[in-house]
Amino acid sequence: MQSYCKLHLYFLQPSHDTGSIGELNFVRKTMQGFVPPLPRISAKFAELTLRCGRLRSKRRALFTAMTFLATALANVHAQCAKAQTYSSPVYSSTGGATWAGKSFPYSLNVYPFGANDMGGGGPDGCVCAGAINAVFQWNQGTQKATAPANVIIEEQAYASWTSQLSGRCDDGLKDGERNTSSLGPPFPLNQGVSSGTHYVSVQPGAGGNITVSCTPTASADNVGPSQAEVAFSASIVPVTISLSGVTNVQGAPEILPGQMCSATLNVPSGFTCTSCKWTIGGTYYSSWTPGQPPTPVNSSLLTWPNATYPATGAPVTPEWYWEDTTASKTEHVSCIATFTAPDGATVTASAITKVTEEVPGWTGTSHASNMNIIDPGTPGLWANPLPVGPSYKGGFELDYSVNLPQGFAFGGFCQYAQLVSVNLTKTPGGAFSAAGLDLAFPYPYLGAGIPDNNLVLVDFPGTSVSGFTAVSCTMKMQDYCMFLPGGINSQWVPLHITNWGWSCNANEPPGGWKAGIAGVTGSVTVGTDAPTATYPQWVSTIQSQEH
Repeated sequence: MQSYCKLHLYFLQPSHDTGSIGELNFVRKTMQGFVPPLPRISAKFAELTLRCGRLRSKRRALFTAMTFLATALANVHAQCAKAQTYSSPVYSSTGGATWAGKSFPYSLNVYPFGANDMGGGGPDGCVCAGAINAVFQWNQGTQKATAPANVIIEEQAYASWTSQLSGRCDDGLKDGERNTSSLGPPFPLNQGVSSGTHYVSVQPGAGGNITVSCTPTASADNVGPSQAEVAFSASIVPVTISLSGVTNVQGAPEILPGQMCSATLNVPSGFTCTSCKWTIGGTYYSSWTPGQPPTPVNSSLLTWPNATYPATGAPVTPEWYWEDTTASKTEHVSCIATFTAPDGATVTASAITKVTEEVPGWTGTSHASNMNIIDPGTPGLWANPLPVGPSYKGGFELDYSVNLPQGFAFGGFCQYAQLVSVNLTKTPGGAFSAAGLDLAFPYPYLGAGIPDNNLVLVDFPGTSVSGFTAVSCTMKMQDYCMFLPGGINSQWVPLHITNWGWSCNANEPPGGWKAGIAGVTGSVTVGTDAPTATYPQWVSTIQSQEH
């Protein structure tokens, strides 16, 4: 009489990992030299049916199958553990198989996947029953990552019975039972099978951990050979975010203010995204026009579908710039999305990632001088030339150096935007006042031969006195050190602001305007000097010839 031996191995596979299936089918081909032809291993369940003439041959075939499959499944497990932030599932159950008046617990975490068992025939038939639980533990890692709010779980279940009479089975996922008959020789057997793959959304519990449960059942009536069998496995469907424009520094994404960042939702294979909503942390904007406040990101574009992007094609990919340049900080980017799963179910998943916004460092000095009549040929009240500076010698000089954080190569530029507020009174003539951008952006008077990461601003504060008997003037300046980082479509961002100004007051003496005359009062003063994330704004440009 020929005996039957069925070895069922069910394994948790990283979603859409065709390489792992290739390994298992390689095992299938290798084993064909030891046992009769085997069915091709599917992408979800691996089932090896071994038909052997004698018990000794059956044991040898079982041992061979276990040896080859243990190696392949260990490789699958290593890939799964490496690719997921969640741990591989750990199974538990109080259920088991019963036959011949004895109970046997389910085999759990076999190689180390799934929970399954098989009950052999006995005078009372055989039964497999009881809930099987799978627990995924959240690993926050060294970066203290936050667990997603919603996770998609793939559940696979199988239940079957084989008997000369009848049986019942339910995979616990409401797939129903399919019956076949006449499975012999050598015995005319009936069989029922219930199996399927389904997708559900779950919300992690305390600590980000996830528990899912399934209760597959199977029973076979006994008048001769009979068998009942169940299996269950669960896996997490990865839904992730990819960021563009970031720099990988020691394994973590970082970005500079002013570098364009974009986010892409990675939709799992076989799923269709039907809607999504993005959330971006920190202070960010979509663009900056010189003189204007930064343009905010259109919030309606962070939800898809929308009026601009209909519900066709891929989900919207937002683009933005972070603008906070006062201190380094960690920002989060998250997305909650709804999908149609391969089984037609509607499921929701959340993805979250974080990036460190690094701030360039800076060092700087400023120099100022006093006011005096210094040009008797064309009389004017000017600041005395400074005996400092790499090339120019004006009455005011600002010298800065910008240093990028570790991991970033300097690939940007520095410039100044100088805002001015002037109040001038001349006799005869009258009063004049104005405020706006001084000359142009970028400010045109810079030291020559300065490398990209150094910036020297030179100003020549003063006003003409020729033709006037009295002059009184006050000017206040704000110098914004603007930084344009390297990268595609980068934007200017403010790093630092220096407040300074000058004032003078003089009356023409009886002998006329001459260099070094007495009675001239005036000075150049430097006020506050600090980091800033505020953009310079102006309405008009002051094309003044008074300085």
